Amino acid sequence: QNPDTHNKTAASKTTTKIAVAQLCSTASKASNLVTIFKLAASASSNNCSMLFLPEVATLLPPKGTTIDNAEPIPPPPSSPPFESTTLQTLSEIAKRNSLHISVGSMHESGAVDADTDEPRVWNTSLVIDDKGDLIGKYRKVHLFSIDTEMTKLSEASTTVGGTSLSPSIPTPLGPLGLAICYDLRFPYLSTSLRHSKNSSCLIYPSAFTVETGLRDWEVLLRSRAIENQCWVVAAAQVGRHDNGRKSYGH
Repeated sequence: QNPDTHNKTAASKTTTKIAVAQLCSTASKASNLVTIFKLAASASSNNCSMLFLPEVATLLPPKGTTIDNAEPIPPPPSSPPFESTTLQTLSEIAKRNSLHISVGSMHESGAVDADTDEPRVWNTSLVIDDKGDLIGKYRKVHLFSIDTEMTKLSEASTTVGGTSLSPSIPTPLGPLGLAICYDLRFPYLSTSLRHSKNSSCLIYPSAFTVETGLRDWEVLLRSRAIENQCWVVAAAQVGRHDNGRKSYGH
């Protein structure tokens, strides 16, 4: 139920059914897209109007291949056919199942390092409507880095941060505010999405490490929901991936 349109009388309540997918994405785009196809079919058959996927849903690339595997993503609104074969397939999945899909993120090509001019990627969240059109896009602003005995990871080694927030995206769930994973730790971003962008639901597709997930995942999600008095949807990666990395899940 959308808190901004919810009426106090029981007779006027409206309910939107969504599907939130927990994945263990692999190093094969084809395999991941088959999994997403099955999840979309299941969501549609269960009368869901929208499917939410986690961060890097379409590919968790082997080390050293992130830039080579990135694909171009046009600005929204855009209609198929798309140059990106992955985006084209996702568009067809959404249209075939009459389903809005939040693609938690995929790596977008075209970025460069400001200091070295070397190629980089953006970590980009997408929203595709039930006709297969791209209606929303957001490049992750806050890049994750950790260096502990258990986990060593620096997103900035391959990725350039975005520089702006997306407008809220009209969806069956209401106006959607787009954020990704590490953005969860920055309350001003969620406040801006909620109040400046008028979003009634915030999303945080993620691939939290086990170390940080055990400590912070649920409490941060609850905090963002409570302080903004809105819905929060957080699809998560889970389990051990092909490259050895482990994701916390939910």
